[in-house]
Amino acid sequence: MHKLTTAASTIAAICLTTAPTCADKQVVKLTRSVLKSEMEAKALGEYGSSMGTGKERPTCSDEPNLQWPQFHSKSPLYLTLNVGVADEAHPGAIRQAELPMAFDQSADAKGDYDVLYVDLNRDGKFGEGERIVGHRPTDAGPPYDKEIDFGVIAIPTGRPNGDTVYMALMLNVLPDTGDACCDYCPGSVVEGEMQTPSGPRPVRIFDDSYDGSFTTYGQDTMVLGDATGLTLGRIVSINGRFSTIDLAPDASSITIAPYEGKLGKLKVELRTKAGTQATTLGGTIRNNDLTLQADPKADSIQLPEGSYPDTRWDMECEAGDLVWRASALTAPVKVVGDETTVFVVGDSLRMEVALSGSTAPGGTCEANFTIKGSSGEVYGNFTNHPKDGWRNTIITAKAIVKDASGKQVAGAARVPG
Repeated sequence: MHKLTTAASTIAAICLTTAPTCADKQVVKLTRSVLKSEMEAKALGEYGSSMGTGKERPTCSDEPNLQWPQFHSKSPLYLTLNVGVADEAHPGAIRQAELPMAFDQSADAKGDYDVLYVDLNRDGKFGEGERIVGHRPTDAGPPYDKEIDFGVIAIPTGRPNGDTVYMALMLNVLPDTGDACCDYCPGSVVEGEMQTPSGPRPVRIFDDSYDGSFTTYGQDTMVLGDATGLTLGRIVSINGRFSTIDLAPDASSITIAPYEGKLGKLKVELRTKAGTQATTLGGTIRNNDLTLQADPKADSIQLPEGSYPDTRWDMECEAGDLVWRASALTAPVKVVGDETTVFVVGDSLRMEVALSGSTAPGGTCEANFTIKGSSGEVYGNFTNHPKDGWRNTIITAKAIVKDASGKQVAGAARVPG
């Protein structure tokens, strides 16, 4: 399925942003500011993330002996998020640390989880300043009017430069199921203005790596003009044209210049069996310098010359009354300047089984399954629905194991599509 050719017409994708073109090299000065809420961050172009809470106390590798506070609620909610802090074992480096949290109900909460406990200094306790009272926004429309806003919390990183991680949090409890999820996003931004033929346009970088630096390529996100949700990279696409990005180590300025390297094209071809219709739902193309979200409606993708080891394509196939979706996590794709590379998706699949455990009499043997295409690309996230709503597809198999005497355990596997 990963075949490189110069063949013709295919189904494919291209990433175009709506930001104005940056025709000349320019240096944009950036200033840092702390935001007031998740709503403000999203109004500036940050997408944010969401994670479900649990009712069981989490274990924390950094703080195995957490001293939880005395809760008023009989069913507090727990959550652990990761932040980047100083790596004591490697001076100057950053490591990921777990940040334990708990949501509680105050005496007059009327069912809302309006109290947040968070171990900001990661000392295993919830002391002064680590109990935060939230509120329902009074000036917000749906869906924010149903959530509890805890504003922006400040998390010290312990690094010599004094970087602080700012995180905006809101809690949403679903009335029908009682399930709760925490919506969170960076609570600070560095921003400035770039000059374009249509006038000054915003440049913003959000600390989506939650390490306080704003310089984590491949994780932090950018806003360039009207284009939001761009992954911070050394190369970005602006109105279909590529520009290079050079960010100062302290994120005090950013240099934007036209990309002057070679460009090639990538096309995606879907191949399916007779009677099966398939379409691409988009994809992501990534290397150390660039991340593109592919548009499934375009004919081809224009890319800087180079290798793209992290490429994912989502597809939907339909055969009779069965519709199924899958994601292809591909082998590296190499794009050559001034040439067209065709990437084939949807060829024959095979299942590989890795065995672990004991095959001795009375022992237990577990099988882990990997679904691969003919060129080694890995498929995952299978879902299907027979016209009654999406659900996860369960892929099961019994491994065939032979012991020294030749005794065999038979089995079978079924894959949709």
